[in-house]
Amino acid sequence: MAAPLTQEVLQSVVDHAMRDVMPRVGGITLLRGGSPPMGELYTVHTAFDGETPVNLSLCANAAAFTHLTQHMMGQEQIAPADLEDAAKEFFNVLCGHVAVELFHVTKVSYRFRIPRFSGGRQLPREQEWQFALNYSGDKDERIQIVQHTGASSDARNKTEI
Repeated sequence: MAAPLTQEVLQSVVDHAMRDVMPRVGGITLLRGGSPPMGELYTVHTAFDGETPVNLSLCANAAAFTHLTQHMMGQEQIAPADLEDAAKEFFNVLCGHVAVELFHVTKVSYRFRIPRFSGGRQLPREQEWQFALNYSGDKDERIQIVQHTGASSDARNKTEI
């Protein structure tokens, strides 16, 4: 029998996945809390399809995505296209962990869509925030994961906030 997906369960699953995946895949040790990212920002977003739809966005400063990309590529010099590719690949791995853990907890299968990357701090319009988790790294990395609900996650419905 399926267990209900509560905000507390989802928040715990996302937090656990983030603190497990980021150090291993992105090379960034995270502390929970701190201020949201500011300055030059990027956002990667996806929607999960399942019994209860879930939308997740990860917004981070340039330092976070730069360090993540350098670690994933194993080199210091990176191109702007590398930043986008690494961010989407990292988010794929993170969301895969979230989907697996959600299945273990709820016994409901969740699939996520191909992540979309954009410059700035962006969330789909007309969506309510359910929770936001802030993280900081030891090299000025600032990351925020937002779970939100609402209509379409289509890129043309996005707005900068």
